[in-house]
Amino acid sequence: MLSPLDDKGFDITKNIKTIEILKSRLLSEVAFLHESMLKSHADLEERLDVISEIILLSYLLSEKLGISYKEIDGKIIEKLRVAMLQENNQFSNLSSLKDHINRN
Repeated sequence: MLSPLDDKGFDITKNIKTIEILKSRLLSEVAFLHESMLKSHADLEERLDVISEIILLSYLLSEKLGISYKEIDGKIIEKLRVAMLQENNQFSNLSSLKDHINRN
């Protein structure tokens, strides 16, 4: 019979394996996005799929690392606020992105 400690060891091992899988998939998707952007005929749907997968994997990885979705959203909003205050901000749509995240 397994002791509670053995169950914890298994959970930790399973969590580490899941984290490694998520990291690997995230890197693969980023590489695929780079490849897609090099193609002049890349499909918009393909890029949408890859970018949404990167965002999804990032959320799942953060949760496995003990960071809640709410904390991630809060940090993103904080970074958007800082970027919006910078004079040399090259992104014109930060406020609409901040509004989008705040609605969700």
